[in-house]
Amino acid sequence: MSAAVVLVALSAENLSSNIRAGCQAHSCGRGEVFLSLLPMTHAFELTTGFLGPLMCGAAVVFPGSRNPNRLLGVVAAEGVTRVNVVPAV
Repeated sequence: MSAAVVLVALSAENLSSNIRAGCQAHSCGRGEVFLSLLPMTHAFELTTGFLGPLMCGAAVVFPGSRNPNRLLGVVAAEGVTRVNVVPAV
């Protein structure tokens, strides 16, 4: 049995609505530093880990590696205050 492939198109309004709702639910602002850890191809990371923080005035840091030692160094060096991840992380 083959798996079905389902593609869902997200409009700019879908994305901006999610970003606005996220900003209302989890306030952030200047001085916050987000660690962007998940692939940007995931709507969750795109909205809550990149576009949302930028809309709120926060900074976003890309670690360049998911190696745990590298991540700890980036968190310390960049002053990371927030990271959004999935349970597997």
